[in-house]
Amino acid sequence: GDKGAPATGGDEGEAPDMVLAIAEVLRNAPDSRYGTLFGILDAPSVPDQIHSDVWRSLMLMPTAGSHLSAIETQRFADWSTVYGPEAGPWRSLYSLQIVDLLMLPPATDCGRIREAMGWRRRFIATGGFEQLCLFCLTIDKHQCWHHPGGLARSVCLPLTTSLLKQCVAGALADVAHVANGGLLSPN
Repeated sequence: GDKGAPATGGDEGEAPDMVLAIAEVLRNAPDSRYGTLFGILDAPSVPDQIHSDVWRSLMLMPTAGSHLSAIETQRFADWSTVYGPEAGPWRSLYSLQIVDLLMLPPATDCGRIREAMGWRRRFIATGGFEQLCLFCLTIDKHQCWHHPGGLARSVCLPLTTSLLKQCVAGALADVAHVANGGLLSPN
């Protein structure tokens, strides 16, 4: 099923008409339309307000299916193609929101929590955590973090901090569980 768009760290207020119009046009569009939006976001001379409107439009759309599937199944050779220099800052931010979605499911669903724990373990084992650390160390080199509106920075820093905390806390809980004689599930 559709998991919906990644949550934003932005305003909770009502979206402007332009944002709603963009989202409505693209809502049922194929994944290639997402590339168009990322192209606008990656363009160096785009005004901050356009970045903000395009990003908010992207957040109103369902999560790009092929991108979600690739991250969910960890079906790629290198995490840097998902978030990092190869992906670009905006795709990286979008991808990190999907990682957050997969790592921290609703607290009331025990089955989803177990799946998320297994997913987090695979994320760490396949180099996702290492790439996240590298991403955090190089984040300041991306031009979009220096825009006066600070949209990328205001969303990304809390998100990466949360992901780092989830990985470290989860790994420590796994170590404590094993130390107390427990077994980790293969998920």
